[in-house]
Amino acid sequence: SSIAILLDTLRSSVVSTAGDTNLEVAIRVVASLANHTLVNGHPTTLVYFDEATKSLRTDRALGDFTPILDGLARLTPSSMKPADLVAAAGASLPRHSNLIVILLSPDQEAMEQILKRRSQGTEVMLVLADKYGARSRTKDPPWLTAMLGMFENAGINTIMVAPGDDIQASLSRNVRSPVRIRL
Repeated sequence: SSIAILLDTLRSSVVSTAGDTNLEVAIRVVASLANHTLVNGHPTTLVYFDEATKSLRTDRALGDFTPILDGLARLTPSSMKPADLVAAAGASLPRHSNLIVILLSPDQEAMEQILKRRSQGTEVMLVLADKYGARSRTKDPPWLTAMLGMFENAGINTIMVAPGDDIQASLSRNVRSPVRIRL
């Protein structure tokens, strides 16, 4: 099956913590996930907003990691809101693609778009390159706990990765078989 990795690059969400930005953390997450999917034979597409051309970029890779690395090397913070990215990408991706969405911070509108995509039958995983880090939950927006509960009920695995975290360990520890509930 094909995998699409959507990367939020919203400029106003980029925050520096512990020497790294959450965008740099997100880029490392993309590289790790794309490497894993390609090694396991899944066609993989990196989707992000290209600020220079003001358009959605889709860098497709089939076995060769180079198109994904090239896309990540060109990446700059953008003006596209995460909810708009998820909606726009949804229209351009095959209906049965598996979707991995990487957000720089919790975004209610984007997460609602992700739930919508899941209700249409797409397998989805969410990675939050959380600007506060998973260990500092008190700073989360008040709606986030309820939203994460809806994600769990919908069978959407959510992983929080923070600057300073071991990306491989965080992804390995958090990836689990989600409970499947039809929406």
